[in-house]
Amino acid sequence: MEPINETIKIPPSISPLLVLGEKDCVFNAIRKVTDCKLRYQPEDESFAVYGDPRDVDKLKEIFEEIFSRIFRDEGVSKSDIGVICNIVDQRPEDTDETVILSYHGKQIRTKTKGQLEYVRSMRENDITVCIAPPGSSKTYSAVAYGLNLLRNKDVDKIIITRPLVEAGGEEVGIEPGTITEKLYNWMLPCLDVFERVLGKSQLEKYIEDGKIQMLPLGRMRGLSFYHSFCIADEMQNSSITLAKLIATRIGEGSKIVICGDPMQRDFRGESGLDYLARSLDGISGVGVIRMSDTDVVRHGLIPKILKAFEDTDKQTEREFKRQMSQGFGIPVMASPAGMQPVSVQIGGPGSIIA
Repeated sequence: MEPINETIKIPPSISPLLVLGEKDCVFNAIRKVTDCKLRYQPEDESFAVYGDPRDVDKLKEIFEEIFSRIFRDEGVSKSDIGVICNIVDQRPEDTDETVILSYHGKQIRTKTKGQLEYVRSMRENDITVCIAPPGSSKTYSAVAYGLNLLRNKDVDKIIITRPLVEAGGEEVGIEPGTITEKLYNWMLPCLDVFERVLGKSQLEKYIEDGKIQMLPLGRMRGLSFYHSFCIADEMQNSSITLAKLIATRIGEGSKIVICGDPMQRDFRGESGLDYLARSLDGISGVGVIRMSDTDVVRHGLIPKILKAFEDTDKQTEREFKRQMSQGFGIPVMASPAGMQPVSVQIGGPGSIIA
């Protein structure tokens, strides 16, 4: 195809400095990922583009994603450009199916093929188990879909839960306050996602009205979910017993999403998340979704960090095997897998949540 000329205009509400980056670092990063000739035109705050029509279309999508992130006050750095290119390459064609939630004139859409498969599973199944790396929007997508069900009155409430496991040896001790106050800090990562979508005042109203509820896993024995949407987050830190418990709470008109990242597990042995993915795969009404590094959309550094972790773990394993083969016994470095699960007391005597 013959090369074409195009002009990409920066929206009037966006400062060109946010698009170009400090010392043009973002602009230079964009130029490195495209075969198009790209020039900034300060007189009308636009970019002149020349190249193959397919490359031009991709570059326009890259800029659209950049503008969208700036509109959402997320900002863009040079390290984000690789992730944005991956989003553009992986993004499904915009259809009604890619829309997770429409709220206050804005639409939250899936950005990668893995995210679309995840949302499809939530729509089609009563239980979805999602294993995904950090930054792949596993919690964000579940929150958006749950709010869509709530706003359409398909469910009466959203229940959020996560294992009460201290990360990496941090001491928590006895939490003061009511059950909601005790759980608030534990649920903060999930509640933060709700606040980003709803705003603080609407989130507080939903909690006050009981439309969004927080429950510890250990308090769910004997409970059934009816006309509810449950998000069980950070389930890589769940025991198998509690994973079995949450999966069997399903009731009429309800859906459960169980998600987590095995790499962030804080104890040794098989997690409840891995157990459910292994046990329930192939059962009608249950979807098991595994996303990859190509679905990471949060920050460009995350795939590099995950690769560094993987390389380090492999090196540690090789060294462990070498020392064992030479008869050195169990080396000190052989136990980086994490801490054992701990119990956190959130109430009076006898109210220990494992």
